[in-house]
Amino acid sequence: MATIEKAGMLVNGDKEVVGWVNAGDVVEMKEGDVVVSHFKTAEKMGLKAEFDSMKAENKPKKEKAEKAEGDKAPRVRTDVPETGPYTVLKPGYANDHANPDCAAVYTLLTSNTDFGTFFQNAKAYNHIKRDGTAGGEVTPKAVAAYAIRRGVIQVG
Repeated sequence: MATIEKAGMLVNGDKEVVGWVNAGDVVEMKEGDVVVSHFKTAEKMGLKAEFDSMKAENKPKKEKAEKAEGDKAPRVRTDVPETGPYTVLKPGYANDHANPDCAAVYTLLTSNTDFGTFFQNAKAYNHIKRDGTAGGEVTPKAVAAYAIRRGVIQVG
């Protein structure tokens, strides 16, 4: 009796196919019996067609992981008013930015309390990623929306 380590086609000493065995199966093997677990070995033995058909029949089916509904939160757009007051909740937030253009926009945002004044004076800037490459243009409206989502400012 032998425990099979890898799934494959069991071939006896006369190169006749005995059947398919799976990993962990305990099988009585006789002298000269071999488990063919790779198509190249089956090809060398002249049994590739049998190997391919047996593997297709016995291959374990992979089950797809089912996604539960609601796994991903829906994307919510943040409404940013064109004018009106806001309250600054994190006044030192601009100090966290290494990019001077970015820090300037956040400084302007946290030093004001009116959207009209902020949008009138703020300019778009080019975002720099952590790896130092350019990440694209960031508009003042995007800065305000991000600040609202992050709790830097509060509308009203």
